[in-house]
Amino acid sequence: MHDDSARTAGELPVVSAVMRCCVGLVVIALLLVKPCHASVPSDSQLFMDSFNLFRSNNYPSSLAKLNRLLAIYPDTPLRDVALLLQAQASAKIGNHLDAAQAMLKFLTEYPDSPLTLNANADVMKLAVRLQRGEKLANRLPVQLETTVNEGLVVALEKQEVINKAGEERLAGENTERKRLAAKTEEQRLARERAEQEKHARQRAEEEKLVAEKAERERLAREKAELERVARLKAEEESQAFERAKQEQLAWEKAEQERLARLKAEEERLAAERVERERLAKEKAGQEKLARQRAEEERLAAEKAERERLALEKAEQERLARLKAEQERIAREKLEQERLALEKVEQERLARLKAEQERIVAKKADQERLRREHAENERIAAQKLEDERVLERNTAIAMGRRTSAARRVGTQLNTTDVAVKTDPLLTVPSDGHALISAAQAAPSPSSLPAHSPPEFSMECFPPGESSEVAGMVSIPFTITNLGAEPDRYRITTDLPTDFNVTFAAVGRPGRLLRETDTIAPSSAFRGIMKLRMPGKSIDGQIFAASLTAASSRDANVAISKKLQLVAAAPLLSSVIKPLQKRAAPGDSVVYRLIVMNVGSMTAREVAMRLVCPPALEPAPLEGNGFRRDTDGSLVTEGIELPTGEIREFALTYRVGTTVASDTTLSCRLDTENRQLGSAFTVTSGKVLVGP
Repeated sequence: MHDDSARTAGELPVVSAVMRCCVGLVVIALLLVKPCHASVPSDSQLFMDSFNLFRSNNYPSSLAKLNRLLAIYPDTPLRDVALLLQAQASAKIGNHLDAAQAMLKFLTEYPDSPLTLNANADVMKLAVRLQRGEKLANRLPVQLETTVNEGLVVALEKQEVINKAGEERLAGENTERKRLAAKTEEQRLARERAEQEKHARQRAEEEKLVAEKAERERLAREKAELERVARLKAEEESQAFERAKQEQLAWEKAEQERLARLKAEEERLAAERVERERLAKEKAGQEKLARQRAEEERLAAEKAERERLALEKAEQERLARLKAEQERIAREKLEQERLALEKVEQERLARLKAEQERIVAKKADQERLRREHAENERIAAQKLEDERVLERNTAIAMGRRTSAARRVGTQLNTTDVAVKTDPLLTVPSDGHALISAAQAAPSPSSLPAHSPPEFSMECFPPGESSEVAGMVSIPFTITNLGAEPDRYRITTDLPTDFNVTFAAVGRPGRLLRETDTIAPSSAFRGIMKLRMPGKSIDGQIFAASLTAASSRDANVAISKKLQLVAAAPLLSSVIKPLQKRAAPGDSVVYRLIVMNVGSMTAREVAMRLVCPPALEPAPLEGNGFRRDTDGSLVTEGIELPTGEIREFALTYRVGTTVASDTTLSCRLDTENRQLGSAFTVTSGKVLVGP
């Protein structure tokens, strides 16, 4: 047996060496042979396959798909959700080390991702343990490349992706060379036209030198006047800019003070954010209208100037062209300053959103600690009161037995009878309150005139999860086990936003807080209806209790624990430009992805793409988007079943007057109108240059 194991151990390096040689030969063949266009699945298809396998509890196959996705597309926009799903699948099969490493990689690469709030708590604990230096292990090995054939498939797929990228790069270079050639030809024609115009002006000046002698003196005076007016105008613009800057600083200071007050007004943050977005949109529309009016006034002034210059001399034409050039430079400078202000505002809003998410998480943690502390105090108080009641009942029973022995001289037989419970006496799990007659048997003369109340209650909570914003019904039954008729008051500790109501079975229109009179050995069948809050998160758990108390004695009560699990859609969106550089006049294609990774279908989903004025959208042809009044592109009424992905491709054209080294980025607003939730993502930047 020892010889066989030694021979096997000696053969392993040889097999490993042979596999490495085969892989090397395949890679060399791929570099020498012209690549063939094999069918390589897209990143979204691989992610959807792994997600569906995860939902069907096939975790090893899901991990294999995820490893293949991250190996072929390391820079995929779905990398964040892929890492999160990889961590959860590894934890499901007991690979704690792989799960912790995947979660740490997700937290390192995407520290501000909103998906962190929905991460599994057990996986987060594994990541914290690994970060502290604890040693974790894997229960099942996950082999990325089990055979040479699988290694060949991965290598071929990677080579196919590289070949496609090279072809796209060559196509872009050919297009760039053609554009540069056309631009060079246009510059040559422009120089020829300028030379011809220069000769024409020289001839006109030679013919009119004598007549222009007196005119030059008048033009000199007009030139001095124009320069004075220009200086005054420049000074006024400088003062206006300084005032605007001071107003901006004052506004920023006021905004900081308002943010400080927002820490004490967390419940109004959502409404204020919507209001700020609306004001920003109105401000953008007003600025756009102002620019349009200024452009119309400028065009009217230029038209009047051209008519006047038609009657003046060639020198006035040169001055007019110089003035137009100065105005163009001033407009470009103003546009650059406006873009810089927009960038600063976007960064401020991003910081505000991150702070809001941190405050919400902190508040939820504080609320959880408060509930745990209150529950511990209640349990301790309950335990002390139970011990006190037991001692008191024992003392009373002993006194009554002694008194009865003196008067009657006989001993009562030990039986079980139902008695009234103390306000804090713990009810057994079967819903009955019983005490031994040996402990509390009264003398014949002291027996109560009425028997104590006794009853049982059963409730039937819903299934695994309940849809948010939907109605949930919980049937329950109360049985009178006592000897006299009784009524029972029904209560619950659920918050008011659940809109809880009680009714009898068969009479849903009659709402009640107390049952009808129930005869002995009879039962009351009721139903508790509630609505899951629309703001609930997918998988969120609500713990509550259903309590029934006797109307004859409010201290006799039974409570049943309930657990409600929310089922909601969970949307995630990505926006990415397909190129990072573009020249004025070029087209830029943006790829939009929206997915639902929640456990419920998302309905009435709307998307709004907001881009800077320097990007003009191409004609919309059957992609589901329309242009809104503020210039943004909008699509509405999207329905996304759980696990589904939608992709869109929108084309924009870079304005011809955009200055070089200008960076352009777009914002994608995604809204679930059914639940009243929304979030925003920003695209990567596109650099404008030759």
